[in-house]
Amino acid sequence: MPVITREEVISLLLEAAELEHGLCCSYLYAAFTIKRPEQAAFTAEQEDAVTRWRKLVNSVAQEEMLHLSLVCNLLTAVGGPPHFERAPFPQRSRYYPPGITVELLPFADETITRFLYIERPEHVEVTEIDPALEAHLEEADEPPMVAAALETLAEETQAREEKPGDYLTVAHLYAAIEDGLQSLVERMGEDAVFIGPSQAQATPDYFHLPDLRAVVDLASAKDVLAVLIEQGEGTKGDWHDAHYGRFYAVREELRTLRKDDPQFEPAHPALTNPYVIGDAADAEGARIDDPLTVKVMELCNGCYQTMTHVLVRFFSHAGETDEALRVLVKGAVDMMEDVIEPLGKLLVTMPAGPSHPGAVAGPSFELYRSVAVSPHRRATWIMLHERLSELASFADRLVDDDGAPERLTDVAGALRDVASTLEPHFRLP
Repeated sequence: MPVITREEVISLLLEAAELEHGLCCSYLYAAFTIKRPEQAAFTAEQEDAVTRWRKLVNSVAQEEMLHLSLVCNLLTAVGGPPHFERAPFPQRSRYYPPGITVELLPFADETITRFLYIERPEHVEVTEIDPALEAHLEEADEPPMVAAALETLAEETQAREEKPGDYLTVAHLYAAIEDGLQSLVERMGEDAVFIGPSQAQATPDYFHLPDLRAVVDLASAKDVLAVLIEQGEGTKGDWHDAHYGRFYAVREELRTLRKDDPQFEPAHPALTNPYVIGDAADAEGARIDDPLTVKVMELCNGCYQTMTHVLVRFFSHAGETDEALRVLVKGAVDMMEDVIEPLGKLLVTMPAGPSHPGAVAGPSFELYRSVAVSPHRRATWIMLHERLSELASFADRLVDDDGAPERLTDVAGALRDVASTLEPHFRLP
C-alpha cells in the first residue's frame, strides 16, 4: 500500500505505537502469571525453567517499551504527537498483520505460539505441522515454521480474511513506514520532513537503554526501524536472539517438560482479558467480580495510567529543565518496578470471583480516560503529584479498611516517594 504523505506516515506510526504498547502489556501479563518456585511443588529442573522464562518474557516486554519509545521518537521527528493511547484488550486493527489479536493471556503453550505468530519473520511459512517434524532449534540455520496460531485457539480469535493493504507481518508495517519516509525525503528534502526537535526524544542519556537513539534524518530513522524489526523477528543468522527465536526456545522447553511431567503447570490459572470497567454486554473478556480483587485492580489501573501520564509528559515536555526530565524518567521506572510489578504479582494470586470459580485475576491495564496531559508545565506536575498522593491513600485504605495484603503498604510508600520527587518542580514559577 503506497504511503506518500506525512499524514499517512504518522497514521502508520500511531498504529505501530498501539501495537508495541499492547504487546508490552501482553508480555508483562504472561510473565506475571508464571508461578514462582515457592508457589508450586516444582522439581529443580522445573524451578530453573520457570525462573528463566519469567526473566526472558519480562526482558521482551522491556524491549517492547523500548520499541514504543523509538516509535514515539519517529513520531516526534516527523511532527507527530507521542502516542500512548491504545484500544482495550483484545486489540484488533487493519494495520496489524492478518489474524493478529493482541490479548492478555496466561503463560501457556498456546500463548507462546501466538507470540511466535506475531513476531515471526516475513519469510517464515505459517502452516499446521506436526511439532515432531520441526527442525531442532540448535540445528536450524533458518527460523523454523510456526503453526497458524489463531487457527488452534478459540473461535473468537480466528484469523480474519486478508484484504488489500493488509500487512502480513509487523516487518511489513515498518517497511511501509520506511518507504513512506524515503518517498517524502525524495520529494521534499530531509529538512522539510524531519521537523521535530531531537531534544524532545528519548535517548540513553535519560532511559539508559543503549538502543535508544534520536531521529534527525533518514539515516537515523532507518537505523531505528532496523532495531524495531531485528529485535522482534531477527534476520538470517541471528534470529535465535530475536523475540521469535527466544520464544521458540521457551515453547520447545515447555513441551519437553510437559512431556516428562503432564501435571506440570507453570502458570497461575489466570483469566484471558480480565477487566473491571465497562458494560459486560459490550466488553470482551472476563469481568472480575471479587470485591477486593476489583479494588486492587482499580488501584493497579490507576497507577498504570498515571505512569503513562508521566511518560507522555516526558515526550511532550515544554519548559522542563534537564533535571526535571530525569525526575520524570526515574518516576516512571520506579513506578514500573515498585508499583506495577508488585501489584501484578499480587493480582495473579487473587480470586477472580464467584463467576469464575478456581480462576485468578491479573493486571488488566485498563485506561479509564485519555492519557493526554495539559500542555501547561506547572498544572501537569501538580496534577501528577495529586494523583500519586490519591493512589497512595487508596492503597492504605485497602489495607486498613478492606483487609488487603500488607504489601500494599509498600506500594503506597513507593507512590509517595515518586510524588515527593515531583514536588520541588511544580513549586517553581
